[in-house]
Amino acid sequence: MHAARPAVAIAAAAIVVGVVGARDAAAHPLGPPPTAVVRAAGRDVIVEWRAAPDDAIAVGEHLGVLAAGSTAAFQDGAAQVAPPAADEAALAASPALRDYLVDHIAVTQGATACAAEVAPITDFVRDGARVVATCPDPVTSVEVAISMLTDVNDAYRTFAVGRETAPAQTVYTVDNPRQTWRFGVAASAGAGRLPALVAFAAVLVAGGGVVAWRRRGATPAADDGATAP
Repeated sequence: MHAARPAVAIAAAAIVVGVVGARDAAAHPLGPPPTAVVRAAGRDVIVEWRAAPDDAIAVGEHLGVLAAGSTAAFQDGAAQVAPPAADEAALAASPALRDYLVDHIAVTQGATACAAEVAPITDFVRDGARVVATCPDPVTSVEVAISMLTDVNDAYRTFAVGRETAPAQTVYTVDNPRQTWRFGVAASAGAGRLPALVAFAAVLVAGGGVVAWRRRGATPAADDGATAP
């Protein structure tokens, strides 16, 4: 049950900000806003970042790995065409994507930047990416900076939750790109007790949203087996 709590908390934050911050909704037209889960293990800080497919495609287009117009093609309500499988694979394997991730997800312990690496990416558009930052000392408190996509549109924000952290969650924005996290903080007894509506929204976050994928050169059945991590 504990593993599901980050997704539920992200969904709760998304619902609240979605209600009070509707002016930014155009930045996330086809799904939930980008999300991150922050955790620590020994000297490592692990940040798992993912976004709705159109936002992930926007990263690829911004980097010049995906063709211009790829985001608009996916956002087209009538056609909603995803990039070709070969192009998505090229994005997942792209050094430019790895450079972008470590430039926009950074961890600092004291005054020292933690050395960041990107774990192998299988499907960035659907599953996102994992950045692992190794710090000089065992991690108890670090600053994590996330600025993914704010260089594409400054209305983007990332909803982040931690595993046994203080704070339990935060929202990264263009004006608030950094947060200090303390680790080893036990969750409160009622942390996972949220309304059924929020739990349903968590399913959308965990599954990447209800999206009809239409890949060039592939039948719908070919994509039905895709699973979220």
